[in-house]
Amino acid sequence: MRKGIGIAIAAAALLWSAAMAEARPAPGSACESARARAAKTAKDEWYMLKVGNLGAVVTNYGKIGDASTPRQSSMEWPLGSQNDYLYEGRLWFGAKVGGAIQVSTGDDLEWGTSATATGDTLLKITGPDAVGDFDTYCIYTDQVPNNQHPIGIKVYQRTSTWTISYLDDNILYDMTFENISGSDLTGVYIGTAMDGDVSSLEGSENYIDDLTFWTRYTAGGQMRFLSYEYDSDNPEIPGDDTGGPAGQTKGYLGTSPLLVQDATGTDVLPSLIQNLTLTHYWWDWNHDPGSDDLKYSYMASRTQLSTPPSPFDYRYMQSYGPFDMPAGSRIRIMFVIGVGEGLAGLKDNINAVHDLYEANKQAVGKWIASGPPPAPGVSAIPGDGQVTIKWSSAGESHVDPVTGVTDFAGYRVWKSPTGVEGTWTLIADFDKLDDFGLNSGLPSKDAQGNYQYVDNQVHNGFAYWYAVTVYDRGDLEQVGSLESSQNSNKIQVYPGPVGTNAGDNIYVYPNPYRFQATWDPQPGPQQPAGNRIRFNNIPGRCTIRIYTMSGDLVATLEHTDGTGYHDWEFLSDRGQPQKIVAGIYLYSVRGEGVDYVDKFVVLR
Repeated sequence: MRKGIGIAIAAAALLWSAAMAEARPAPGSACESARARAAKTAKDEWYMLKVGNLGAVVTNYGKIGDASTPRQSSMEWPLGSQNDYLYEGRLWFGAKVGGAIQVSTGDDLEWGTSATATGDTLLKITGPDAVGDFDTYCIYTDQVPNNQHPIGIKVYQRTSTWTISYLDDNILYDMTFENISGSDLTGVYIGTAMDGDVSSLEGSENYIDDLTFWTRYTAGGQMRFLSYEYDSDNPEIPGDDTGGPAGQTKGYLGTSPLLVQDATGTDVLPSLIQNLTLTHYWWDWNHDPGSDDLKYSYMASRTQLSTPPSPFDYRYMQSYGPFDMPAGSRIRIMFVIGVGEGLAGLKDNINAVHDLYEANKQAVGKWIASGPPPAPGVSAIPGDGQVTIKWSSAGESHVDPVTGVTDFAGYRVWKSPTGVEGTWTLIADFDKLDDFGLNSGLPSKDAQGNYQYVDNQVHNGFAYWYAVTVYDRGDLEQVGSLESSQNSNKIQVYPGPVGTNAGDNIYVYPNPYRFQATWDPQPGPQQPAGNRIRFNNIPGRCTIRIYTMSGDLVATLEHTDGTGYHDWEFLSDRGQPQKIVAGIYLYSVRGEGVDYVDKFVVLR
């Protein structure tokens, strides 16, 4: 279903002319830069991209990803895995101003918006005005109080992401830089410093065993350049731990330029790659450049460094220049950041965006890509020992924008314990009756006209994810059948009995409960504790109270959703939430004529 798929893409594009210490500080901590904290204004905004399979924070202050945002994605791949590949990336712009070198960077928040700006300064765009399936757009400058020596640069930044399976492991950055200083600039270099930590599932020292390199290669009839970082063997750990524990760090993080347009409007990228005069530079955390002169020397080296001699914590810089930039002129840079399994997988993902750009760069409008019909809306209805999945048929009349053919072929129903790529299991395939595919027929519809499928292979109280993908016939001469991504409509559900007014057979599961039980969900935004107990067969609306054996109230749970179950994460709601200790607890259930008392046991 994923990657390595041939792409037939045509028509339409939107041409927009428009030193950190190694310590990983918590936001607001004593270790966080005082200058950086002071610089944050009400209009410095971030947004977590979570449309495709690669999640990342996008900002309007010169950072890619953002280490200062609590538990947000920073090149999280696959999306939902909580496996981040990037600490943060930083935008660098260097120039000679009156003969003196100046550099504005995202390292210490030397980019930002005006504190007096009104409205949303980080726009979210969908539909025909978006280049991808979901775009963000913002404008910011280096003329902010935190920048002691601003150059006078305004940035017009757009990001684009896709849900199509062969494009969804990438984020496209399209950035136009305008010289608003009132003076001509020379020796201009523009780059991104990527502080990769590959990857977070390795543990607290995940950044200590990385390597970085670059490659120049030919694909799609053109030369392409790619800088990348990957997990290597940590010499401090016995044996070969390349790829992280249990292979959790198979991904390669990479950056590849698509367009480098100088102030005259000329795309100089082919020349930079052909002559190898763009920069791939790296350094470790012991050599973070502190001065503008040193930062500029990294950007302006126009060299491609070899792989570091041994694994460590590295940042890699990809930069382009030099440019002359007269007052009022603009330079445009477009690059893609992606993650893929191994270098070959990364290239496949990056190349898909390159090919899409090449097919669309001469037109005006949304970038058009060959893809399946849009994924349907999905609902999952829990029941006693079953889940009913329902979805709409709206996409069946979809016309492929490249072939002009209505090529809907069928639906697939998927199931997963985590909702993360690589964990999905196909449980049903409904192919319409025609001359293509399985010809198994489409499922039955309910009274509202929605398709439905009942999964009886579930256990009450356990978490399940479901998704319904839609696939097409494909263009048999150029492209095989294309299928939508599970990320487009995945939904989590906990099966269990419906609410009852009788109050018979109320029980807690599991009882006794042992911490680190196999049924516990992974900690996350929805369930930060990562532990869970379930009250079953309760009224659809009731109040649950938990007490210690001495009668002290631990927590009060208001159950209002009409189901016959309620989950609790063992967190007290008396003062600061804290996880309860092992012991015997009493609970009461009251509501809709029910008044029930019992106990449960918690073991370590």
